[in-house]
Amino acid sequence: MKTSFTLLIVALLCSVSMYSQRSFGQYSVEAGYGIGISGKPGLTDNAHFNIGGRYMFNEYWGVKGDFGHDEFYNDADEGVKYNRLTAHAIYNLGRYISLPDATNGYFNVLAHGGLGVGMFKSNSPTIRPSQRDTDAMGDLILGLTPQFWLAENLALHVDAAYTVHFSQHFNYSGEFRTPYGPKAFVGGQFNASIGLTLYLGRNRSDNDWR
Repeated sequence: MKTSFTLLIVALLCSVSMYSQRSFGQYSVEAGYGIGISGKPGLTDNAHFNIGGRYMFNEYWGVKGDFGHDEFYNDADEGVKYNRLTAHAIYNLGRYISLPDATNGYFNVLAHGGLGVGMFKSNSPTIRPSQRDTDAMGDLILGLTPQFWLAENLALHVDAAYTVHFSQHFNYSGEFRTPYGPKAFVGGQFNASIGLTLYLGRNRSDNDWR
């Protein structure tokens, strides 16, 4: 599953690079690393990373596709690995409130919301051989991405996002929520990351900053 996710993201990034020279929109690729804070039982991981590609149709609206990964383990090294693929709508909130103008083009904020699919992989010994150790879920993500201008084709970004998992069956420590086996519930997690945005194509970073 993780290999499939990675191949899909690579294909997305290749498409972005291939068509970036032909469009009047703004293309970029981004990657970030940070932390995750889970729902019950409240585990924190330092293994979060995400990679994706973004296209801005104009100075206000855009879309993004990304892949995210987390690993949540308790003191006994029991828990889940989490992979997701998400499609986001992007709104240039900073442009709406004139942040780039007020900061001489050095600071901006994007808002994003998206839907996707996620997968937990549990290593808990409580999972019986007759039960699946994977958990497929629907995801809803909402977040904010402050940006700091570094160069014409490069920006530093910080992202804070909350993910809601629909039809989650495992706790983050890897066991089923109930001792009787799978029972779906709504879960969630918070992620914070820092990373870089690389702008591609003739328009560079114009829609974000100019």
